[in-house]
Amino acid sequence: MKLNVTSAVLLLVLVGVSPGSASYSSETRCWADQNQHGEWFDFNEFFHNLADIHFDNTIESVRETGMWMYYEHADYNTHQAGLVFWASGIDFSGNVPAQYANMATSLRYAGSPYSLDDETWNVYSGEAFTGDALWGYEDAASLGSLGDDVSSIIIVGQSAWTFYDGRDFHGTNSVCLRPNFKFGRDSDGRSLHVGIFPTPAHFQISDNNIESVRKGCWSENVVYGESVRTNSSSPSGACGFLNG
Repeated sequence: MKLNVTSAVLLLVLVGVSPGSASYSSETRCWADQNQHGEWFDFNEFFHNLADIHFDNTIESVRETGMWMYYEHADYNTHQAGLVFWASGIDFSGNVPAQYANMATSLRYAGSPYSLDDETWNVYSGEAFTGDALWGYEDAASLGSLGDDVSSIIIVGQSAWTFYDGRDFHGTNSVCLRPNFKFGRDSDGRSLHVGIFPTPAHFQISDNNIESVRKGCWSENVVYGESVRTNSSSPSGACGFLNG
């Protein structure tokens, strides 16, 4: 069993590094102006407060690989409800929707730090992927500190994952979650599969009731990732927004 708590992670910021000079499973370049212009920063890890580098309330466009979320408040909207903008894909470029431009104060990605399309589950204590987070790539008979505290889920990779409202893969309710987004291979042969479940209604187990997760589809209740509203999309990716 592998559990990874990601509510407070040391981040690495690359400034002035040319694209392709380093390779990470997930990375995003964020610009201060639309259409990938202006001051920019590269990120390949979580950043809990962009004010630390004087880049909060600044982002207007991105080019990213992976599944990234951009939050209105520091610490991923853990302490205060706010807006969430997301972008997912491979070398996907897009402008932040006008009403969400210049709002991001923290950011993080979902999935494995080791490989882009590694089959992983990601759970969050708040709706819209806010709050504390936990991820893994193996069965988890208990979600530890996030047991009975899950309000949103993201799955990455091609595998289904089954979630239970009891420990040890038991309980009254279970649901098999499958990805719904698939972004095609790029010149390096990469692909990305993502399933987005921003509220308990989307994964059909009541709020704060998930206790364990098992790889594969072991439930008759099968749900595909939510076709959440997108602001823009292309073969390389999509982006949209949520309230959190």
